[in-house]
Amino acid sequence: MSKEVIILGLGLNPKDDLTLKAYKTLKEAKKVYLRTEIHTGINFLKKENIEYTSFDYLYEKEEDFDGLYKKIAEKVINAPYDSVVFAVPGSCVYAEKSAVMIANDKRVNTRIINSVSFVDGVFSSFKTDALSMGYKVMDALSLDSQKPDPNSYTIICQVYDKIIASELKLKLMDFYDEETDIYLVSALTTDEESIKEIKLYDLDKEEVNHLSSVVIPPVDYKKSLSQMDSFMELIRFLRSDDGCPWDRKQTHESLKPHLLEECYEVLDAIDGDDDYALMEELGDVLLQVVLHCSIAEEDSAFNLYDVTKGIGEKIIRRHPYVFSDVILDGDDTSKVWRDTKKEEKKYESYTDTLTSIPKTFPSLMYAKKVQKRAGDANFDFESYRESLDKVYEELEEFKNELKNNTDGLFEEAGDILFSIVNTFRMLDIDSEAALKKSSEKFIDRFRVVEELVNADKLDLIEINSDLLDKYWKKSKNILK
Repeated sequence: MSKEVIILGLGLNPKDDLTLKAYKTLKEAKKVYLRTEIHTGINFLKKENIEYTSFDYLYEKEEDFDGLYKKIAEKVINAPYDSVVFAVPGSCVYAEKSAVMIANDKRVNTRIINSVSFVDGVFSSFKTDALSMGYKVMDALSLDSQKPDPNSYTIICQVYDKIIASELKLKLMDFYDEETDIYLVSALTTDEESIKEIKLYDLDKEEVNHLSSVVIPPVDYKKSLSQMDSFMELIRFLRSDDGCPWDRKQTHESLKPHLLEECYEVLDAIDGDDDYALMEELGDVLLQVVLHCSIAEEDSAFNLYDVTKGIGEKIIRRHPYVFSDVILDGDDTSKVWRDTKKEEKKYESYTDTLTSIPKTFPSLMYAKKVQKRAGDANFDFESYRESLDKVYEELEEFKNELKNNTDGLFEEAGDILFSIVNTFRMLDIDSEAALKKSSEKFIDRFRVVEELVNADKLDLIEINSDLLDKYWKKSKNILK
């Protein structure tokens, strides 16, 4: 018969709120272990002549809490008794890793006897219904893996020293305004109960101890705009009758030019290597995305969560070599991506992959996409040299059209551009970026030409082409 371990919560104040079942279990136990005797109810246990062994001595020996909790769990599991009680402060299901380790160890049979938790104490002391706004419980020692929820009560335990309080403050300021009102609480429901309202930025200036916790009531969405839900709420308000007339009248169609403009401004910030500008412009793009989601939500078409869920599922589908057992052939991820996309879009032919390219793309980008997808179907030149020959061929056809003064000039002009884009694609040159760079270079040279002309007290409009050419060559040398 395997050993029985009874995991028992002592409650916030055993003298008053230890359950009758827990009290009887403690009185009848052959052996009682306490995780710690640093607890408000320790004098009650002594008064009741409940003998126990504490694991406080291990706190000095172990280097980290994970090692400590594991050692405590092993001590309890390997104790030389057929039945033991492992008692912890408060509830045994909040911030009690050693209790969880024991409960999930198959070497022992476990029972859990709970008592009043510090969460119960919070809502009793705050005189509010725990479910009215919802709540989230966090461990201050696990900040990397846990996030607060500004839309509900956030309760953070184990804020027992100033270092932890300081780290917690910095973490919370990613989610809340620094002037958010929070509550530092300690020893709830006991004679030593303390509830102090402070500003978030003052958290690490306060005295804390092993009974300290932080409670943050729900905040207005305008005070937690780092959260997507809060940002979405802001946009919903702007679209409401009490919001902004401009935002309220926008449609998917009316927002099209704004989305395109914001995307170009993001590219400009990237080209300028300006992180602050990039952050700001990405925010403008996000605003456009959320506006579209808000409009669609009002029409019951889709919402922001549908968008994030959809793109998340697509990313997982298109990375089967990461999220499933598909084995990648070398480093060629693009083929897997293309094949998965073809299956998703239900393309029946290679032509379908070409006609599916949005015609709203800028022309150079559109041409490059068409050529690349044709190349995926093995419809491509063998080398850039063949493609370059095609450029010269198209130029000759254009010259012929000029000589003959026919109506095909427009079409031949397009063929030249298409062939040039194809050659650049095969040389891994971005036509869009290359043309933009040359345009910027022209502006720089033009600026120097104008400065040189003005310095010679001449008028740019009035000088002849030969002199203009001299100025142009001089500007090139200056800029070199």
